[in-house]
Amino acid sequence: MFINEAAEQVVIGSILLDGGLMEDALLFPVHFSNPGHRRIYEGMKNIHERNEPVTILTVTTELKGEIGKVGGVGYLAELAGSIATTTTFRHDQRLVLDAYRHRALGEACTRYMNDPTDDGIEELYQFSEKYRKLSLDCTDKQIEETLLEIVREMDEAEKGKTGYGTGNELLDIKTGGIQPGDLVILAARPSMGKTAYALHLAANHCEGGGSVQIFSLEMAVKPLLQRMISADASVNGRKWRSRMFSDSDYEGVVESVGRISEWELDIHTHASTYEDIHAHTRAYLRRHKPPRPMIIIDYLQLMSTNDRHERRDLEIGHITRSLKKMAVKYNIPIILLSQLSRQVDQRREKPPLLSDLRESGNIEQDADMITFLYQSQDPQDEAHKDKIHLHIGKHRNGPVGDIPMYFRKEFGRFEERGEGSLEALPEQGTFLLQKKNTPTPTV
Repeated sequence: MFINEAAEQVVIGSILLDGGLMEDALLFPVHFSNPGHRRIYEGMKNIHERNEPVTILTVTTELKGEIGKVGGVGYLAELAGSIATTTTFRHDQRLVLDAYRHRALGEACTRYMNDPTDDGIEELYQFSEKYRKLSLDCTDKQIEETLLEIVREMDEAEKGKTGYGTGNELLDIKTGGIQPGDLVILAARPSMGKTAYALHLAANHCEGGGSVQIFSLEMAVKPLLQRMISADASVNGRKWRSRMFSDSDYEGVVESVGRISEWELDIHTHASTYEDIHAHTRAYLRRHKPPRPMIIIDYLQLMSTNDRHERRDLEIGHITRSLKKMAVKYNIPIILLSQLSRQVDQRREKPPLLSDLRESGNIEQDADMITFLYQSQDPQDEAHKDKIHLHIGKHRNGPVGDIPMYFRKEFGRFEERGEGSLEALPEQGTFLLQKKNTPTPTV
């Protein structure tokens, strides 16, 4: 009989050591040969489906009176303590699955030997095909469907974007828009406009018929909506405190409120862990089936997880890795705001570096695109105070570079510089920015 009890122990021990691995767990209880292991794994899945952390304590609580039958708390601790690394988790799952497949086929052969009829042959053939194809490589789309999707997207590519528009022509041409399934990092120092730009992306997406879920860990709903209204209606943000509104301000606010009330927009301020955000997102997508959904999280350094980590950078890495998997799983773009370290202030004339990401963890590895907001001139200089750059520091599927913009702080609004026209160069994957009376530079 084909049994790989050691592999089963490693899979369970790995999850007990790092509960976040349940996001990558593709096995089912039936795949385990040991009844105790089967029950432990079943308990783990039940805990995970309730969006609770999978730990030795929660598994012990879940199994209650059965804990002695599966080896006791000491056995769970022994399994977790025997794991040196979890990097082989997928391979270990495959070993468990391979053993199960052989057992299932062996049982089908035994049934045929006991009853060698035509029906038995057909059953054996069906079992053989079913378990031969059994694997951990789960794909949601067939090749043909994906190829057709690629052809359909060529029409959008001719318009300058294949993903969701950003409201910035230059950025859309350079990146193709924000792609579903991507994790996009928007990083900057404080007061540089991270939240304002995230709201700009949200407003543009909603205005175009998309839906946005904003998870704000820093600001309440009211000030966020006031910022959106100010940007949309060109109302100075300070007036929300002074109450010195003009008649035209009132008219603009009323029109803006009417427009925003029609948007597919939700703002959550009480979700602070990855598990909370995942649960909200999953429920929202399942219940509402929204059009072209997008997630915005403000911001990474305020997030936490239900799992324990020895160091903060490991926790940050776990969060970004989980968010990337969530983006791919639901085929949605996730815009994740992040802080930058103070080192950026010492070299203002240059764009930030990937190493400037605060508590970086695995951000560089997990993100599909990393963008930075920065000012290359002294913000106290009146001639340059509104000028800002969106620098693309990493782009997994395209070029990097600077996007010049204006940031009207009084309104919290971003605008294109309007310094010239654009000429797309699809064969080079970049574009030219035409400047008056100057040679044409490559951006």
